Amino acid sequence: MLGQTGYLMYPLLLREILEKLPVQMQMNWCMRATEFTNEPTLEDFSEWLSKLSLAACRMPAASKVIKSDAERNDKPKESLKA
Repeated sequence: MLGQTGYLMYPLLLREILEKLPVQMQMNWCMRATEFTNEPTLEDFSEWLSKLSLAACRMPAASKVIKSDAERNDKPKESLKA
């Protein structure tokens, strides 16, 4: 399977992946996709999604969520009493 690039050009697969996203993210991708002269590929989508995830990691709210999750995981679990 390695080295096969046909899947990167397969529009139905991209559509299936896109349908799994929230509507607002679908709209953001579709706005980005209008900038391409050719049909967007999975590689284009991957680059867009990578940039989106980097931007999300820079958001102040995201760092608070990550920190609170880490703090929650560090606390000892209370035993359940029957």
